[in-house]
Amino acid sequence: MKQAVMLFSLVAVNFLLSSASIEPSFSKATGKMRRIEAAQSKQTDESATVLLEVEGVLEEGDAALSDGSLYDVYEVEGQAGQSITIHLESEAFDTYVLFMNTNGELIDESDDVSNQNTNSQLSVIFANDGVYKILANSYDNTGRGRYQLRVTEASQSEINLAEAHRFLNQGLQQDYSSQYQEALQSFQQALALYQNIDDQRGEAVSLSNIGGIYLSLGQYERSIEFLQQASAIDHAIGYLPGEAVTLGRLGLAYESLGRYERAIEFYQQALKITREINDRSSQASILSNMSLVYHSLSQFDRAIELQQQALSIAHEIGDHLSELNALGNLGLSYASLGQYGRAIDFHLKALTIAIEINNFSAETTALGNLGLNYHSLGRYESAIDYLQQFLNNAQRIGDRQREANAFSSLGIVYRSLGQYDQAIDLFQKYLSITREIGDRQGVATALSNIGFSHYYLNQYALSIDAHNQSIEIARTIGDRQGEASSLGGIAIAYSALGQHQKSIELHQQALTTAREIGDRQGVLNNLANIGNTYLALEEFERAIEFYQQSLVMTREIGDRSGEAIALTNLGIAYVSLSDFGEAEPLLRQAIEIHEDLRANLSDNQLISLLDVQFGTFAVLELAISLQGRPNEALEVAEQSRARAFALQLAKRLPNLSESRSSENNLNSAAPTIAGIQKIAYEANTTLVTYSTIGNQILHIWVIRPSGNIGFRSIDFSSSDYNPITTLSGIDGPLYRGAEEPSELSNLVAETRSASLNVISTETEQLKELHQILIDPIADLLPTDPADKVAFIPQGSLFLVPFAALQDEEGTYLVEKHTILTAPSIQVFGLAHDAAQAQSALSTDDALIVGNPVMPEITVPTDSGELSQIQLASLPGAGEEAKAIAQFLNTQPLTGNEATEARVKQLLPSAGIIHLATHGLLDYGDPKTSGVRDLPGAVALAPGSGEDGLLTSAEIYDMNLQANLAILSACDTGRGRITGDGVVGLSRSLITAGVPSVIVSLWSVPDAPTAELMTEFYRQLREGQDKAQALRQAMLATMAEHPNPRDWAAFTLIGNGL
Repeated sequence: MKQAVMLFSLVAVNFLLSSASIEPSFSKATGKMRRIEAAQSKQTDESATVLLEVEGVLEEGDAALSDGSLYDVYEVEGQAGQSITIHLESEAFDTYVLFMNTNGELIDESDDVSNQNTNSQLSVIFANDGVYKILANSYDNTGRGRYQLRVTEASQSEINLAEAHRFLNQGLQQDYSSQYQEALQSFQQALALYQNIDDQRGEAVSLSNIGGIYLSLGQYERSIEFLQQASAIDHAIGYLPGEAVTLGRLGLAYESLGRYERAIEFYQQALKITREINDRSSQASILSNMSLVYHSLSQFDRAIELQQQALSIAHEIGDHLSELNALGNLGLSYASLGQYGRAIDFHLKALTIAIEINNFSAETTALGNLGLNYHSLGRYESAIDYLQQFLNNAQRIGDRQREANAFSSLGIVYRSLGQYDQAIDLFQKYLSITREIGDRQGVATALSNIGFSHYYLNQYALSIDAHNQSIEIARTIGDRQGEASSLGGIAIAYSALGQHQKSIELHQQALTTAREIGDRQGVLNNLANIGNTYLALEEFERAIEFYQQSLVMTREIGDRSGEAIALTNLGIAYVSLSDFGEAEPLLRQAIEIHEDLRANLSDNQLISLLDVQFGTFAVLELAISLQGRPNEALEVAEQSRARAFALQLAKRLPNLSESRSSENNLNSAAPTIAGIQKIAYEANTTLVTYSTIGNQILHIWVIRPSGNIGFRSIDFSSSDYNPITTLSGIDGPLYRGAEEPSELSNLVAETRSASLNVISTETEQLKELHQILIDPIADLLPTDPADKVAFIPQGSLFLVPFAALQDEEGTYLVEKHTILTAPSIQVFGLAHDAAQAQSALSTDDALIVGNPVMPEITVPTDSGELSQIQLASLPGAGEEAKAIAQFLNTQPLTGNEATEARVKQLLPSAGIIHLATHGLLDYGDPKTSGVRDLPGAVALAPGSGEDGLLTSAEIYDMNLQANLAILSACDTGRGRITGDGVVGLSRSLITAGVPSVIVSLWSVPDAPTAELMTEFYRQLREGQDKAQALRQAMLATMAEHPNPRDWAAFTLIGNGL
């Protein structure tokens, strides 16, 4: 189900009065509407002491700012506390004066003395002793001719005015850095000074800027109060440019309140004034902002029309800032029409211009917009790349607001990828910054996004609490869209809790609001979720009615991911009505969209996206199987699993035969039935594939080497007891042969699913699992114990110790079959190909590691602090390594010799890899975010710049030649369970080139493990293949140690030859 998220607008123009920041390159903003000076209180005091008086000429060959305007530079020396007034006059052009320190940093600037006087006057107070620079400049790039520059000592009234200007400009700088409370204080101080000297224009400017701060803080009613005062003063004194600015801000305030018609009225008034005074730059800005109102009303054609007008004006007058705004808003409108490619073109143009004119702020905006559009396209890796650049730029310039927005947008992308914990972390950062800068709308948005993320984690109470907090703020600031979004969030949580009628009532409230304010995405989300609620009530026809409405809207706005969800929801409803003919084509359309969205993703992102999309495959599999077509259902089941694993493995196998390469065209389709049968035949292995649907139905396929396929379906939906969801866990320590502190045990046991507990070895449960998983297919399995059987599990079934399952007579499965496992049939086939491509297994060139000097690991405590813990020594693992090394006539690496650096050096050339040490289930340095995405690590000795933790991520990037890897440690077969299988050490080893990996499912005792491993190598020496050698080793160990805990933990993943 898809929920509304409140994205930030990167491209709305926030009008700035008075001075604007100027970069050291001397670029300055253009357009009087964005840079209006407070009026000077009086003209030159003729009796004032003249410090500098010159005449000059602006002419071709003079230096120019980035906007093309010419300037001359003059230096003036001053002492701290000294005040001066700069007068720049010209009859030939509209003057502009800038005052800078020696480093080229702007201190202050001035345009016109008054609305009727285009000369410039600026009073400043020296902050420090030193030489300062005065730039005699023209307002635009057409200014040429003679001018007079005069610098005098400032009068008291000029000093007062300069102090007021100082507070005003200080406030603007603070506003730019998102220091809203500080800016508010500065503007209030400026207001008091302007009122003291009866400077009405300065008073209006300060009032308008205070209104702008309240806009940024989300206090829209308060903002309107100050803006109305400013507008009244500007109107009374006839200062039209200032009035136009304030009217534009009033438009922004009413737009933020969702009062779009009122917003349009104010924008039209502002537009009329700018046309009267022929301020083309401000016309472009007003048109651009007004287009955003039509965008909010979903009148995208009108929005685009206004943007094109703004862009045309910007081109005519060479106003790059207005051009950038127009391009960005055009991108926004085309994205809303689903034309993301065209939207990206506009944002790329904006990025190019911003870089060309050295406008770092505009460059940052374009990067953020590109990230959002690539997210909408489902190009999540590109989205993350652009948004990370957006974040870096915002942090570089100290823009806290945009830093917060970057965290929010990244959170949305990671949530789309199904990485909900990471999304919550990012939203928490967004929340922290918005609280710090006083952005109440941002706080409400952050809480809403956190609420949705908790929902996806099934944490419904936390979700409702976060949404309620968001609603409280949204109602206070008049944010109707935010209120509706969180109402919808609470509604889906109540539906999940079984309170469906309450859920429908809340959705209807949210739907009404969304329609009233023209929020089509909000309308879409609520339509879909009302359909979900009716589905839960088993009112399927009503559900279909709402799903069809939501499908139409997704196509209208071009939401591809939402379209796939709507199609899947319709498919579910039709399956519930047993109308499979209607359901199947809808579900296949959804899968086609899913396949398109998978393109160009990294391995980790593809894994997470597959988890999100898994439900569509499951419903299609069910629909096909219920029509009596189990073989086609098997193709769908295989298509849904381990695709990322298979893709990465295929990339590492360049020597695949042409036929296999075409069969494994992973971006188009998984193996067909013919391909699956071929894999079973070539590997001479019986394949057993399990598929669980909603934890209610279990599908089992058995594919024999002969090509015969058997199918069984078990339905637990009508049973009071569902064994699939009640698999219990083994008690005891999770580390091999050593008990660790509770924090460490908690870290190792931490998983992303409640079903990740190790399967208990209690006899009754092992028999029960046999009844569920083996009895239905027992007649389809080979009768010769030497024949191989490869189990392809799903979900929690990955952690089943198949070898230890018992029939009614107490016979273990390993006594009747040679067992191995794989995450998918496709991966099994690729691992077989890899083994065939390698030389025959040899015990020469074995790398044997045991009981290294243990490293420290970083562990998060209950309080959230990070602490260092030393892993315990494993003497038994050292003895195991020595015994195996002696048997193989090689030298083991133990103690100080078993360093991570040395092991990394030897791994690529090893024929066999045997690591007898601690295996950490889900470890990645908590101080970083990347490593935990490939969970798991092997403990080795630190040193030579290595921390002693060989992680799954590091193994994944290696190119290994070994035919077999054995991880003789606890839990090395476990990891994060996803639709792609168990993501952990075993997956990384196979992807790195090792076709066969033996891992453990729980804490393994020292003595039995040493015996089992020694026997395993003895069997290999006698000519048994890997699967048979492991079976014989288990049987031999079982004879001495009958408890399955002592012999059944190990499983062979991949190829058994």
